[in-house]
Amino acid sequence: MKDIPSLTSLRGFAAILVILFHYSDTLNIIEFPVFQSLGTLRTTFISRGYIWVDLFFILSGFLLSYSLPSKKINYFKYISRRISRIHPLHIVVTVFFVLMIKTNIINQVEYPPRYLNQTIPFQFFLLQSWGFSNPHSWNYPAWSLSVEFFLYLVFPLLSHLLILKKNQFNFVFLILYQFLILYYFGYILEGNIETPGQFHYLLRGFIHFTNGIFIYCVHHSLRNKKIVFSKSSFILNIALIIYILSSFKNIAYVLPLFSYLIFYLSRENNQITHLISTPIFLHIGKISYSLYLWHIVIFELMGSQKYIKSQMITIVCTILILYVLSLITYHLIEIKMRTSIIKKFKL
Repeated sequence: MKDIPSLTSLRGFAAILVILFHYSDTLNIIEFPVFQSLGTLRTTFISRGYIWVDLFFILSGFLLSYSLPSKKINYFKYISRRISRIHPLHIVVTVFFVLMIKTNIINQVEYPPRYLNQTIPFQFFLLQSWGFSNPHSWNYPAWSLSVEFFLYLVFPLLSHLLILKKNQFNFVFLILYQFLILYYFGYILEGNIETPGQFHYLLRGFIHFTNGIFIYCVHHSLRNKKIVFSKSSFILNIALIIYILSSFKNIAYVLPLFSYLIFYLSRENNQITHLISTPIFLHIGKISYSLYLWHIVIFELMGSQKYIKSQMITIVCTILILYVLSLITYHLIEIKMRTSIIKKFKL
């Protein structure tokens, strides 16, 4: 997949915010000294961190479209490469988690419904969010991977139907689609993005993924046009995102702002995109998949160690182990193993 550095960094920011959301209640990480000066951002903004998963879906739709080959897609090679991207690490993490639960190294008393044996096959094959199983079983952040896998399967058809590179109405379609998103998530669901339902997660991902495809269509339509979007528009967009997530009851209004965020960073080449693409942010973006998959497993592992009495020590150890383990699995599994699979099977 083609790489846009600023979007890689954006994925890293989103992953960190999701992790902070999960750790805010469980590890009480918002009481960490570095967050003390943030006021209401510590509670309201961080407690709504689940919304950044929706950004992942938009990014996926955009980046897959951006990387689309000019010739016809070889479906077998395409889906094999996608599987080699997400499944190896997911399987490693799932096996590790199941072993930790079965050997009682991780305490399962608190959430017994999550650890049912009959849900393991759905978890392994990333089918848990398709309406057949509990989406939040075992390593529950993987529910979004299950949705991603479904979207990968249908992307070739969606690209054929939706990617109209020479259509002069792409921008109009994109604007209208933002209103559709606001109508569904903002009016029908009243901002309750996490509303449970048998197929809600698939629909949620599908809507955002399709939005990413429409963003790409506009991006492609404007690629040779010298239209500059001001840096102030980006700063205003960020300010509105922070304000809505900190103060609004209905957080669905932030979703169109995510669309502009991705569009701006994918198109502009200025001080803002250079800052966001600095090595440290790129580094976090590159290992964000490992961070995302491991963070609940490491938290539950550390939370089961009764000999650690200090909350501060638990937080520090959790973060350090998460980072080091993510770094290792990024290089050994995400890079080396994936590269070996692609070479061996000539994908």
